[in-house]
Amino acid sequence: MKIAFTSCFDAEDDLVQVVWDRIAEQGPDVLLLLGDSIYMDFGIKLLGADRPLGRPRKFSLEKFAAVMHGLYARQWGVASFQRLVRSGLRLGMTWDDHDFAWNNSRGAGQQDDFAVPQEKRRISRGLFLQFRHALETLASGSPYPACPPLPELLAQPDAGIQSLFDVGEVRFIMLDGRSFRQDPSHTDPPISSMHGASQMTWLIDQLKAWPGIKVVGAGSVMSGADEAWEAYMDYARILDEAPNRVIVLTGDIHHNRRPRDRRPLGAHLYEITASGAARPGLFDRNPRFLGASGNFGLLVVEHGQVEARLFEAGGYSGTWRLDF
Repeated sequence: MKIAFTSCFDAEDDLVQVVWDRIAEQGPDVLLLLGDSIYMDFGIKLLGADRPLGRPRKFSLEKFAAVMHGLYARQWGVASFQRLVRSGLRLGMTWDDHDFAWNNSRGAGQQDDFAVPQEKRRISRGLFLQFRHALETLASGSPYPACPPLPELLAQPDAGIQSLFDVGEVRFIMLDGRSFRQDPSHTDPPISSMHGASQMTWLIDQLKAWPGIKVVGAGSVMSGADEAWEAYMDYARILDEAPNRVIVLTGDIHHNRRPRDRRPLGAHLYEITASGAARPGLFDRNPRFLGASGNFGLLVVEHGQVEARLFEAGGYSGTWRLDF
């Protein structure tokens, strides 16, 4: 089985997105989209950004829905993307901050710059589910469905978008790292949660119930970034309670990271990051400044053995065997 994974793509700034054809060349059976499938905001106002960070906080509910729906429709219109997602592979996806609401947005946060009100959480959930359903069901070349009426979106449950599915010997768990995210506590140890206690209990239960390979899809990296798992108590819990044979795939940071064993002295738990599928940087003359394109990863699973491969814009960048 071949499992492709990536994150961070923006049809507003790249309508061609050659990365999807490069992924298709690898012949994946499963495609995991790890968040930031659209960008509600990107860039700095003083540098001329037309979608400066944080701007959607000030949108009316009507504008928030219209802008988000338009961005999803634009991504569906990327021909290379359409070809891949409708090629017969199995799709798993989650969101991160820029497709949940805005930069560093938190569904259970209290800080004004990052807290997402309930009405916008409901709108975001409804439009994400519409996008996911479209990717799973629409025929190539079909028009993207119209934006649901605002009352219909506001009637959405205030819930997460986490999901689970099994393919062959692999269990896939797509986490929601935004709907239940609190503000970081900045304490040692951390006392705030990224995923919420209920989702973390569900995650651990589903990991323990599957004897084979477990692949967890998450938007945020586990360490080394402002929004990382290590700022939350969820990080210690997964290290303490998850069983063996777990691979956490992450995105967000606009570059790849090679596999890292987060529990090298115990039951192995690997993290691999693939980020920057089609997210050009701030300047045409320097498209890699705060952005990246062409990045993705591939897991090859065969008879319980796992090999990880990473690819960048320049091509293949390395292969690693994951020992359990």
